[in-house]
Amino acid sequence: MQNEFKMMTGKMGVPGCSVVALNDQKTKWQITFIGPGGCPHEGGKFVLVADMTDNYPFKAPKCKFTTKMYHPNINL
Repeated sequence: MQNEFKMMTGKMGVPGCSVVALNDQKTKWQITFIGPGGCPHEGGKFVLVADMTDNYPFKAPKCKFTTKMYHPNINL
């Protein structure tokens, strides 16, 4: 998990995306990203919280959008 955090926050990072640790162990992240061009969410700012405290990497992190949005594959 430390390696993933370093990759996301390092020089390379992910364009249009920022990650902030919400705890000292870096097991809970706040991820902010900008909606990609050419879609209805273009230019929008979206925030989600990823919680990896529950047996990561053997179990997928729990992710929850904190920004209200509509998408057919996302239930808020």
